[in-house]
Amino acid sequence: MADEIVTLPDGFICIRFSITNGALLMTALFNVVLMIFVVRDKPKSPPNVLFGFFLLMLSAWACALIGFEGAPLAYGVMFAKLSYAAALLIGASFLLFSCSFPEGKSPR
Repeated sequence: MADEIVTLPDGFICIRFSITNGALLMTALFNVVLMIFVVRDKPKSPPNVLFGFFLLMLSAWACALIGFEGAPLAYGVMFAKLSYAAALLIGASFLLFSCSFPEGKSPR
């Protein structure tokens, strides 16, 4: 990890992305754009809002994994905790979404 971090003369830190981080970043951006489209369609519909929250948590999890891989050790622990919290919320949001979809029908 230390050889991937470059400190520029102005004090800025530049992190070189690997192929894995690039794929995670593209996935996170795709999920955010999809969330915007879904929630903008029917913002008061519970399935749309819950699916949007599910997509947002997927994006947060991907961003936390990128931060964990590229951050120094002190920040890596914080990103690991964020990825754990996002993963917990992914499961909870998917459960709530599956209970509310299709709208008007309860699960058996």
